[in-house]
Order: sequence, then structure tokens, then C-alpha cells
Amino acid sequence: MSKDISIIRSSAESGNIDSVVELANMYYFGDDVEQDYSQAAKWFEMAAQAGNTYAQSFMGNIYYSGYGVERNYYTAVRYYQLAADKGDSFAQRNLGECYFYGRGVEQNYREAIRLYKLSAEQGDSFAQLSLADCYYEGKGVEKSIVEAIKLYMLSADQGNSFAKEKLERMENPSATTGADIPFDQQEIGSPIPEPWQPPQPILVEKTIFYDWRTGEPLYYDNNGNIVNSQGEEVSACWWD
Repeated sequence: MSKDISIIRSSAESGNIDSVVELANMYYFGDDVEQDYSQAAKWFEMAAQAGNTYAQSFMGNIYYSGYGVERNYYTAVRYYQLAADKGDSFAQRNLGECYFYGRGVEQNYREAIRLYKLSAEQGDSFAQLSLADCYYEGKGVEKSIVEAIKLYMLSADQGNSFAKEKLERMENPSATTGADIPFDQQEIGSPIPEPWQPPQPILVEKTIFYDWRTGEPLYYDNNGNIVNSQGEEVSACWWD
């Protein structure tokens, strides 16, 4: 059922934050309106400034990806922090990624672990996956295969296919997999082909984006664009 944008816009312009967020979502995803990331950013920022946690987390995503605004990891971190401080699990996990990779903040594995744990405890399957990877390789924490398996299982039980693949590989240690590759050379939390082949140059960072239409994992290429596994640039992405 189509939405009446004029009614939603009127309500948003009058200061109704729920309508502001709804309008922002409509522009971001092209729902009953022409997709316009600049307009989405404008309305999300209005809601974020009003203290809306979802909007603050989403503004972190927008500045991290550079959709509708100039990419700015420092601003992304600021928005993620606002939402994370209020317990938003997505913001906690994404802020953890920023600390893990040193984007917008000084790289700090211990802080990344702390944030992954906060998000994982709320049931975020990708935070559980990232945390499991860290325990598996002892990155920022004392290495613990037992704890890694426990977290992989928690993530897999929620349907996370990446975690399921990790467990399958651990059950079949004779296969050449990502578990045989040094941690720093892996795309943390991302699936590695079986049998393992070196990551293609275009895939330079861990997957944290997904195509909202298909659920396909997306990546950054060497130019900072978001692309699919075939290297095709994609615009319809979201953070799970």
C-alpha cells in the first residue's frame, strides 16, 4: 500500500520525529519516492539531532558510507557513539568495527572487543561472529577456541551463514580454509571460498553491508566504493 508522502512530509515539517524518520527511510530506500540520499541524510540528521537513537545510528552508517554526504569516518564515529551510549546494538557493533580497523578513531582492539561484547550480549549475530573471530585468533583477547566455538554457534543458531561456514570448516580441519590463513590476511567475519583462494584485490575489507533487496553481502573496493562480489557498484545497502 502506497504511502502519502505529502501527509508524512507535513507531519515531519511540524516536528513529529516518527514522521521525520519515516520520511528519511522513504528517501533512503526509494520507498514510494525517488531515491535521494541527500534528502535521506537531511531528515535523518534532523531526527538524530532531536535525540532519536535509530537516526543517530543510521547517520553513522551514512557518514561511514558517504551516501548523501561526504564520507567522514570521524563524524560516523560521533554518531555511532551517541547511539551506542544508549545501548543500540547495531551502533555498538559498527563502532566496534571502527575501532577494530582504526577508521575515525585510533585502532584499539580492546575497545573493539568491549563493544562487540555489548552488542553480542543483545543477540547481534554479526557482533557474535566478529567476537568469535577475535577469540579464535587471540586478537585483543586471550585466544580461546572454546569461546570462539560457543560464539560461532550462537551466531549460527540465528541463521548467520558466515558462522555456519566457520563451524563447518572447524569440523573438517583437513580442508584448506580461511582458518589456515593468518588472521591479518583474512576478511574477518566474511566467507572464504572453499577451497581457499586469496581474496580478490577488489575486496579490501570485512563485509558489514548488505543489499537491502537481496541480502547479498557487499564490500569496499580499492576506490572506497561499495560493490558486490562481482565488483559491480551497488547503492541499496544497509547495516544488519
